[in-house]
Amino acid sequence: MSEKIFMHYDEAALDRQFCIGVRDEWDKYEPEYIRSCAKSREIFTNARYSIPYGESPNERLDIFPARSPNAPVLIFVHGGYWRSGDMALWRFVSLGVVGNDITLVLPTYDVGRDVRVGVIVEQVRKAFAWTVDNVSDYGGNPADISVSGHSAGGQLAAMLLATDWATRGYRSSPIRRATLISGLFDLEPLRLCRHLRDTYGLHLSRDEVANLSPYRLTPRVACPVNVVVGAEETEEYLRSSRLLAAQWASRQVAVTSEELEAHRHFSIMLELADPESPLSKMVCGLPPSRFAETTHDT
Repeated sequence: MSEKIFMHYDEAALDRQFCIGVRDEWDKYEPEYIRSCAKSREIFTNARYSIPYGESPNERLDIFPARSPNAPVLIFVHGGYWRSGDMALWRFVSLGVVGNDITLVLPTYDVGRDVRVGVIVEQVRKAFAWTVDNVSDYGGNPADISVSGHSAGGQLAAMLLATDWATRGYRSSPIRRATLISGLFDLEPLRLCRHLRDTYGLHLSRDEVANLSPYRLTPRVACPVNVVVGAEETEEYLRSSRLLAAQWASRQVAVTSEELEAHRHFSIMLELADPESPLSKMVCGLPPSRFAETTHDT
């Protein structure tokens, strides 16, 4: 019998939880991501690309201004196991966000086998601070900022909520709402996962797990939080979202959680290519929503 290394998983079973490219059909959905990004570029001709928010070559962000002046702002953080990709493949999110007259900010960050997750967390914090300081120059309202993220980006967006912004010179609650999609909120199984070590070069220490697993942290920003995951994602992605929702609700956070039927890890994001989809409305803070909500109010 194989040795269990995390909960009821042996090494091979834990690998299967996070080796999602084949299971969740990335090859099937990647062309649609690319087509939707091209559509975004055709529609939003006033978008600004690769604006530096720091000194590193990868400390860049895109801005898609809304039609209306002083519009609400959404910062969306992409995933990639903190090891791959940039914002370019996620520009289709603008279709669902700017389509609802919300200014979209898409940051990217350093990726690679030698970059620690804590460094990336600080880069995303830097991108958020840059947005607060500068988004008014692009028609956005710095007093009305929401955050969202997918997969590893869900963890990074959650870490923005766990930041004490007052000690960084900002008011204590600069974030109006958050929508965390298919996020990685417990890093312990990732620390133990052979697939992530070998394929992505993801190495996490016990201290990093303790300090960077959002479910272990108390949010420092008082705002509503939506936790969304595809109902057909792996057990670990489902457990991670359920765990965060339960733990943060126990810490007096207003949490709404939803497992979106008929969606897996990559299909769920294409909801944000449609401005009328319930997920687009949710990330924009707009009604209506057909979600059957489980809400834990303060």
